[in-house]
Amino acid sequence: QYSIDECFLGITGIVDDIDEYGQEVQVKVEKWTGIPVGIGIAETKTLAKVANRIAKVSKKTGGVLNLVGSQWQAQALERTEVGDVWGIGKQFTKKLNRNGVKTALDLINQPDGWIRKEMGVGGLKTVRELRGEDCIGFDNIPQPKQTTLESRSFGQTITELDELINAVSVFATT
Repeated sequence: QYSIDECFLGITGIVDDIDEYGQEVQVKVEKWTGIPVGIGIAETKTLAKVANRIAKVSKKTGGVLNLVGSQWQAQALERTEVGDVWGIGKQFTKKLNRNGVKTALDLINQPDGWIRKEMGVGGLKTVRELRGEDCIGFDNIPQPKQTTLESRSFGQTITELDELINAVSVFATT
């Protein structure tokens, strides 16, 4: 799970017909939850998010777009504004646009040295993902926050339970 409404699924070696599987998942999710979903399938998570974005808006895809080894991959990248790429924020978008990089296709055609200089290692990983090289993996997906914490430090060490109860009570009241 990546966020409350999004997840990635590794299907390597378990699926014969990827397109059919994507359609089955889409139908099941809508049937079980009542929520229509888009399914993007690709070699990397960043490409899958590009595919998903197109699948949601293109009637031709029926809500499922498979870019694995697809002849349409370049066209999908050309249709994707650079600011819509996962991991490219507003500041990078402005910088890239000033340098003539408007689409994801423009971005992957930039030299690695320039990308690293302008966007750092994270930007280079994003570009490599768009080129089909898996740089994120399933272990490196940021986990959603499990808790929210507000912390205060004490002016001195608290060793007695009564002192702690009093301090927490004052903080909660405030």
